[in-house]
Amino acid sequence: MPPFSASSLLRPKFDIVLASAWLSKQSAFGYLSRYQQRLKQAQDRGKGPLDLNNPDEIQSKAGPFQLPVNVQVVPVYGVHNESLEDPAKEEQRGATGLYHPLAAVNAGEDSLFHTRRYNNLIAAIADGVGGWRDSGIDPSLFSRSLTAYSKHAADEMFLLHESDPVDPQEVMRKAYSRMLVDKLPIAGSSTELVLSFSLATGELR
Repeated sequence: MPPFSASSLLRPKFDIVLASAWLSKQSAFGYLSRYQQRLKQAQDRGKGPLDLNNPDEIQSKAGPFQLPVNVQVVPVYGVHNESLEDPAKEEQRGATGLYHPLAAVNAGEDSLFHTRRYNNLIAAIADGVGGWRDSGIDPSLFSRSLTAYSKHAADEMFLLHESDPVDPQEVMRKAYSRMLVDKLPIAGSSTELVLSFSLATGELR
């Protein structure tokens, strides 16, 4: 254990693992359509109906049912882990990998991101309004733009001290204000949930 010092009070005390998963409706419906075709082909080959209450029979004849869900699991390290000089710790750190932010992703009408600003983990989910499709507008453009600008706002957030918390409302205000200033040629709407977790204090905002 490193010697105690006043500066250690400002170092992160929490090392967490962050798991993100997303699936677009378009890819889900496409997969369901293809799987239904495989079920029909299996029934045609067997010249009889499949027992849909028997998962083993379905899997053996139509293959496993696996929705195309995107999953990312990453460790989120504190500064004390990244600056350790203990070779054994360095090997352990290298084996598990360093934290990599997740940029705004295509989750159909929705989007999400996560990033780290000093001792803060910031993440957000934007729920695009699918009703815009009735007007010929792709609702994913707005939600992905919102999360992309939010990630940029979080990455550029000014903090006087590395242990200072990030205000999620400020992230949203800066992101949306920048979208208006840039006059993006997009239409749509979205909700957004932004959270900030302090690795130094454990406070969730």
